[in-house]
Order: sequence, then structure tokens, then C-alpha cells
Amino acid sequence: MVGSVLVLEAGLGGARVWAPIVMGMLGEGVGIMTLMQAAARELGGVNAGGLAGRGSAAAAADAIGAAPALARVLVLLAVLAAGCTPVLDWRELRTGTGVAVNVLMPCRPSKAVRQVPLAGHPVRLSMWSCKAADLTWALAAVDVGLTARVTPAVQALRDSTLANFQAQVLRETPLRVRGTAGDQTQTLVWLDGRRPDGAAVSGRFIVLAHGTQVFQAIVVGPVAVPDAAAETFFESLRVGP
Repeated sequence: MVGSVLVLEAGLGGARVWAPIVMGMLGEGVGIMTLMQAAARELGGVNAGGLAGRGSAAAAADAIGAAPALARVLVLLAVLAAGCTPVLDWRELRTGTGVAVNVLMPCRPSKAVRQVPLAGHPVRLSMWSCKAADLTWALAAVDVGLTARVTPAVQALRDSTLANFQAQVLRETPLRVRGTAGDQTQTLVWLDGRRPDGAAVSGRFIVLAHGTQVFQAIVVGPVAVPDAAAETFFESLRVGP
């Protein structure tokens, strides 16, 4: 964080006039990733996110020295963000043959498989999960075998998730999922609850189906879920081959 502040001070130069404007944009809810993408355009294609992710104050200072004024401020703010927030290392989860869903994960997931009861039937549930930014990110998949079992399984998975976290639904928001029939709009559930040890948690999850397969994507933990990261995670969901 100290190195980032030094880079910000050293790199502003003639760009100082832009600093209060950009900071004002952040205060009004403009996401840092949006600003970083704007910086990339100003710099003619330089990956501002990658620049910040390298975590090198010296490299950042060298790279922005000749940048236009606005781009200089934007990239410096990206460096600040990288120095002050947990790193989310996004990568595509490849679930393998037979599982018709894809998603971006912010960390390297591990896989677990177990037999569980779901809507009155034993099923083989596969789960990929990892931890980043004090949150657990997970994708679960199960094939219920018969079309008649899909709707009860979707409802049971939703109900069990809320029950496991002793959670109440804060709100539900629409989410368009690619690959569903006509890219159908699904429901993203926002929850507030507690773990078995009594610790407070918050999170978001979605349950959806494709054919006889039922999926759940969830992020949950003891800290607030960052909106930008949640959007990246859930909006990357794609079902189908």
C-alpha cells in the first residue's frame, strides 16, 4: 500500500487536475474495473488490470510515465486498488465431460464428490470450491436423472441452502444465464444468515437447471460480497456444451 501511494504521488504530475474528478466518480459508485478499462483505452490497449496486479510500484511508475493525464490517474487508482484489496485471480472452471456448466472462479478450486439425498432421492453431487477475499466461492452440479425430478430438486437445493445458513432472503434479483432456453432470466438470491457456530455470514446464490442437471453457484462468507466480483462470477455462468 505504501509503494502504491508513492507511485500515486510521483506519477500524478500534470494529471492532478483529473484526480478529484476520478475520485468523485468512485464516490458516486463507478466501479474501479470500469475506470481501469477506461485507462486501458486511454493507453491504447495496455492492460491496466494486469499492470495493477503485478504489484510493482517501480514497474507501474515506468509504464505510466508517458501516459495521457487522465489515463495516468486511472492507472494509478488501479494500482492503489490492487495494493488495498484482496487479489481475485479469475480463471475459467473446466468441469469436465458430462457437466454442462461453465463459470469464472476467482481462485483455484478443488473438487469434491459425494452422495447426498436431494428431494427424496440419493444423488451424486460434484462441487468445486475455493476461498478468496475471505469468501467461499463454489459451484455444485448434480444429475437427477429424470425430468420429473428437476423442479423438486431445484426447490430442495434452494431450501437446503437457506436452512444450512439459517438465512433469510434479503432480496431476489434477475440474472440472465447464457445457454438456457432463450437465455432465460433466473433468480439470484441474496442472503443474510449464520453458520452453525453462530458467526454471521452474507452471500448470494443461484440454482438453475439444464436438462436433468441441476446447478448451484454461490459466494458466501463473513464479509460483504463485493458487487463487482459477484457480477463477474454470476454473469459468467454459461450452461450447455
